[in-house]
Amino acid sequence: MEYFWIGLPGALLALYSFYLWLDHEEATASRTYLLARALNTLVEGREQEATEALRLLYQESDQDAGVGLVLGSLFRRRGKLKMATQTHKGLVLREDLDDDMRGLIHTELAADYLASGMLERAQKALETAVEVAGASETAVFYGRRIYMKLGEWESAYKLIQAHGKKEGRNVKPDLAMLRNLQGEHDFEVALYEPAAAAFKKALSLDAGCLPAIINSSRCMRYTDKSAKALTFLQKHEAAFEGHEWQYQKELMKIAMRLENHDIFVLPAMARIEAEPDDWRTRSVLGSFLMEIGDFDAAYVQLRAALETAPETLLLHQKMWQLMWRQGENPELFHQYQQLVRDQIHFGATYECGRCRHRDTRLHHQCPSCYEMNSYHERRL
Repeated sequence: MEYFWIGLPGALLALYSFYLWLDHEEATASRTYLLARALNTLVEGREQEATEALRLLYQESDQDAGVGLVLGSLFRRRGKLKMATQTHKGLVLREDLDDDMRGLIHTELAADYLASGMLERAQKALETAVEVAGASETAVFYGRRIYMKLGEWESAYKLIQAHGKKEGRNVKPDLAMLRNLQGEHDFEVALYEPAAAAFKKALSLDAGCLPAIINSSRCMRYTDKSAKALTFLQKHEAAFEGHEWQYQKELMKIAMRLENHDIFVLPAMARIEAEPDDWRTRSVLGSFLMEIGDFDAAYVQLRAALETAPETLLLHQKMWQLMWRQGENPELFHQYQQLVRDQIHFGATYECGRCRHRDTRLHHQCPSCYEMNSYHERRL
């Protein structure tokens, strides 16, 4: 009996420890279930249900910073910017965060401010994130947008450079694209000299930057340097491999400026002869022939393009434009009508708004996820 009383406290302590272990296991299982549920619903595109699951998980996990970070980002994605900002602002006040997590939360806070249009606050939060954790990929993603909106191109440039140095990777193609965007911004407001300089810097960073090549040529055309644009474009023709139609499109515009049709028509015809299925070049050539009034030749090219890519809406729009410009021509309309009837086979026209399942029939209940009244007509 004496040993019983001596051993009782130890037994009670062991029982209590076992209870705590069971409670921990149940809580862990609950958190695992909530996490699985949140991820599953998020993957399926059910963001409202995912948000609710994450909110429960956030409470069950004693406000885990990682869960809170994702929850705040999901709030922003759903347009609840105030809730997103409050969630991320609350997280950055915590003292138990390492530098990487603190920097990531500040970056997400910058994204919240960016979405809200508060650019100065977004810039401040971003710079805090970079100061704490360095130039991460996420910081570059949002930072580029923030600095571009503020017109601070050099700050964006330095941020990308810092990321490249941190990660030990070549960021010259990224810097070239940034300079190209800067040039496009200047070009849109008719600042042609700064635009040309920006495109030149882009090509010095990446000689194969296709947008910068096209924009450089375009800038020359707009400043009455079409002959120079032609020489420049022909020099960089090799960069258009796989995108030959873009070369033909720019060449067409130069030819129209110089009023020399052979500059474009002869290379385009040679390209089509080499690649008969190149419907994009046929489309460009058809547009050019339509502009100079050769409607019969334009019809031949557009029809051949439609036979190759019959479901391309752009080609149908050009064919409609051709019929409108040519005037009343029942025979042309009949030929086009027959082409559409013979060549085009429309695919699924209805789509579930929940799981994106497609079908040719309108269902009141989705056959994939069983959601009611979720089917709607797709706009092609």
